[in-house]
Amino acid sequence: MFRSATAFLVASCLLPTFTHAQDRVVYRIAVSGSVEVDLSDLIGSTLQAAAGEPGSIVVLDIGASGGRIDIAQLIVSHLQQATVPIYALINQNAWQAAALIALAADSIFVTAEASIGAGDPGKADQLELPATALRTIRQQFGALAARQGVDAAIGEAMVDHDVSVRGVVRRGELLTLDADAAVDVGLAAGHVVDWDDMLTVLKVIDPSVRLVRPGSAVATGTTVEIVNYHLSNVRVVLVRGGGVRYRLGIVTTNGSSSFEVSESILPAGATIQLVAEVIGGSDRVETEEIRVRPGLVIQWTIETRLSQSNLFHFVR
Repeated sequence: MFRSATAFLVASCLLPTFTHAQDRVVYRIAVSGSVEVDLSDLIGSTLQAAAGEPGSIVVLDIGASGGRIDIAQLIVSHLQQATVPIYALINQNAWQAAALIALAADSIFVTAEASIGAGDPGKADQLELPATALRTIRQQFGALAARQGVDAAIGEAMVDHDVSVRGVVRRGELLTLDADAAVDVGLAAGHVVDWDDMLTVLKVIDPSVRLVRPGSAVATGTTVEIVNYHLSNVRVVLVRGGGVRYRLGIVTTNGSSSFEVSESILPAGATIQLVAEVIGGSDRVETEEIRVRPGLVIQWTIETRLSQSNLFHFVR
């Protein structure tokens, strides 16, 4: 049963303090269906993109009933190496492989329909793995549960029915916690009604939300978009820190062009400037220095009066 508003207010006073300023970028990764190979690559690339966006956060939006435990372990490795805050929102089920991923977040939030653990008690069974592999996975579940501030045995009991926790799960059963139980034992930081409610709890105001799901991609290269209102054609050159020049191309008068520059040429952290040289003359204009971030988009409008040209850049 979902808690009353009064109970939620009391519980929320006990939550960690979350302070994320206005206009932060939130990467919302959909972890749904089953945990498979493409999810590991997707989460890895998203974390890389988020690392290049100062102040960004990542939310794992979870509703998955299992999948490959080995892929979940790879994802946990990505999450543990991340340099940005990571939260899990369990909106339905986080079972088996998905439970391991949820446990690796910095904090877990649950909706009323959420559950985390082994899955359906009528169908769940101890993982069919060699004893040494099961021991490793049990230890990983336990260590991540302990990182959430609860008894490691709570995590271990999700994969090994020989583990018992008094008042929570008996020996011979695998553990699945519903939303209330997850909050009561301290595994989840709190209840939320939905996505918007979670952002409110995190104090994220008017964010730029980027939804990422299997089948989508997080761009890591740099896109340069030029609009030329000058009376002459211009040659656009990209100058990397140290003076290395890359000719992007010519943009005709009253025309526009878009140029893609791969990450291998412009890695994250590099500094660049754009230079527009008027064809048939000596006039030129250059931008301020720009620091490259994964998925960077640079939009530069060359005006008739070069000094009035406008620069805008963001990360998609």
